[in-house]
Amino acid sequence: MELQTAGKTDEAIEMLSEEDIEKAIQSSSLRTLKMSETQFKAQFRWGRKHSQEELVYLVPLIKRAAFIQIEQLQAAEEAGLSAKSKLYREQLQRLIQDLQDNNRVLLYQQLGKVIQRKLKQITSKEELSESETKATD
Repeated sequence: MELQTAGKTDEAIEMLSEEDIEKAIQSSSLRTLKMSETQFKAQFRWGRKHSQEELVYLVPLIKRAAFIQIEQLQAAEEAGLSAKSKLYREQLQRLIQDLQDNNRVLLYQQLGKVIQRKLKQITSKEELSESETKATD
């Protein structure tokens, strides 16, 4: 978050994409990552403004880092690195599950759906490619 607010967004995204994003979120002290939609709405005006600013910085950061991991998962699968692709897939599934928790701010829940949709697109392309390969054999 500090890197992003300092204008070093690419560096922040790269650092986050190299980690287990879900674990990074769990260990974070950022307020919006610990509150529900009800708690978010119950804040006074100044608290809500601060939380909205935090969301504006975090959502694109998490989204881009997750999309990079999806690309890395796809590259690992194409290279035949099944252990590495399995690790990425498990981490992404945990992230999606965590973000979609009903005890999260609605914006994070929606972000979880976006990441899930992107991951399913990759999976669908792989399954289509595999079926095409089997059909030509």
